[in-house]
Amino acid sequence: MNDLTDHPKTAIGYIRVSTEMQAQDDRALERQADLIRKFAAARRIRLDAIYEDVGSGADAYTLSRRPGLQDASRRVVSEEVACLIVPEPSRLFRNVAAAEQWLQTYNVPVLSVRDGGVLTDQQFLDAVRQGEEVAQRIREGTSAALETHRATGRVVGPSGGKRAANKASVKARAARSDGIVDMIAHILLEDPAYRDLSHRALADLLNRRNVLSGWERPWTPAGVRRARYEAEKRIAERQALDLEDDSTPVDEEAVMQALPTFGMFGNGN
Repeated sequence: MNDLTDHPKTAIGYIRVSTEMQAQDDRALERQADLIRKFAAARRIRLDAIYEDVGSGADAYTLSRRPGLQDASRRVVSEEVACLIVPEPSRLFRNVAAAEQWLQTYNVPVLSVRDGGVLTDQQFLDAVRQGEEVAQRIREGTSAALETHRATGRVVGPSGGKRAANKASVKARAARSDGIVDMIAHILLEDPAYRDLSHRALADLLNRRNVLSGWERPWTPAGVRRARYEAEKRIAERQALDLEDDSTPVDEEAVMQALPTFGMFGNGN
């Protein structure tokens, strides 16, 4: 892998948050994406795409559970893009064993915005190790704090005001996402060929139509996967209702299996 003196010309971006709760904050991923965009623009690096995941970087099976990272890594390799650019190495991993497995599988150069350049394998693994140690200390500290709260009889959880604000935010996000799913379902029904598109091709189609994601950003193949699944479910539900209106017994499982995309969303593929 290259050292920090190299100047890559092309890159694929990658961003991650650890939990669904963080993903509900529109700014969490956007801050990381904006950091990557500004860094790439300042150094005249062509940024072809930014992939994202919501999931832990610390568990041993983190790579298999992050389709965005897998898609980004494959694209760097298959399209001979110079590197994968991340805000800092812990966005990729907080587990050294998983990081080593990823390097052996893809051998993708990593450009860290925090470090200002492309890392060697050893620099990357050292940074991941530091992140792993921090994550461990956080887990230990959280466990100790919870035990103290329980011992003193204090209630653990958000305050009433914060809880209400979180619920309102979730409802607003759900309403917006629901409308996006309806829009995707409508587009998929426009032409039977649209339902055979790959995730990347569907993301490109939505972007050309100016249909933005729930974070009001262009779609990525990883980001469109779940929305597409929900849209296909909605189409199946409508088809089932139409069949019920005709007094015809409905096998909902058979309806789902008949979808062009049945099986595309299992096992993280």
